[in-house]
Amino acid sequence: MQERIHSQQSSGLQLGQSVLYFGCRRSDQDYLYGPQLQQWADEGRLTLFTAFSRQQVRASSACRAI
Repeated sequence: MQERIHSQQSSGLQLGQSVLYFGCRRSDQDYLYGPQLQQWADEGRLTLFTAFSRQQVRASSACRAI
């Protein structure tokens, strides 16, 4: 992504949209470049989709297994 951004800035070429699907176990341990990726997403340089397999949203009490 850094190379792509640098190439675009130095040459002035219009490049297509960047889309990144990123997945890992935990955002607090494995998402090493998270702040940089989020910054690029906030700047509109890429569309970012994330998934963290060990950080599941807890189900409500009505959805508990019996």
